[in-house]
Amino acid sequence: MIAAAGDIACASLTPTDTKCHQQATANMISSHLSQLDSVFTLGDNQYPCGALAGFNAFYDKSWGAFIGRTHPTIGDQDIGASTSCDGMPQNGYFQYFGARAQPNGTSGYYLNGNCSSTSCSKGSPQELFLQNAINTAPSGSCIMAVWHQPYFRGSSRTANSSYKPFWDDLYAAHAALVLNGHAHYYERFKPQNPSGNFDPANGITEMIVGTGGVNHGSASFISPNTAVYDNTHWGAIFLTLNATSVDWQFVSESGQTVDSGTRSCTPRP
Repeated sequence: MIAAAGDIACASLTPTDTKCHQQATANMISSHLSQLDSVFTLGDNQYPCGALAGFNAFYDKSWGAFIGRTHPTIGDQDIGASTSCDGMPQNGYFQYFGARAQPNGTSGYYLNGNCSSTSCSKGSPQELFLQNAINTAPSGSCIMAVWHQPYFRGSSRTANSSYKPFWDDLYAAHAALVLNGHAHYYERFKPQNPSGNFDPANGITEMIVGTGGVNHGSASFISPNTAVYDNTHWGAIFLTLNATSVDWQFVSESGQTVDSGTRSCTPRP
């Protein structure tokens, strides 16, 4: 089983009604630790700016409890892409996670959605990395991909074209799931093709799980293809990967199941 969430740690150990619930989400995940194979972070692991001191003081005190089974994803906060970062030391993401942040010597792939610093375009080293990862997956595998910034989300009526090369590759491989963070809420979409059309047979199910603890946001637009939207709970998604299907539960910090379901997946051609 896998647990995942993004947008995790505030620069405070004290939660309030509106922010810094990273310890509560970490405690909830820890209560399932005996069942977990891996924990995936979905980016923006430490606010603000991803400074190493912040990782050590805040992320490490909460989600650091399962660092040995964590596969991190890099977000825009993790590279200091905020206007509030002036004068702050950055790059703590790579220092804190070490080799876990650079699998196989990459620049933070699987995957790095900071396309202005690490190209996401068709034919880029990263997109070729994704193609190779798909093509070398064991025959009959079901495909899931993870990066921080979503292709579809509630701040826009159109998809973010930066990530279309990823979606094109994943759709061609019959990927089942894409997990993202960045938007500070939980949103699960119905299966869609790269054009944003409902595609129950071959579409990818995108899940935004920006609920790791930092604070809540809201969507300005809810797509007709949105199946579930929730911006009132912090929590994590739990995925059970079966041979030809995946089960999910979005569980709040208090242990409440907010969303659950299953979908079949078509092994890659």
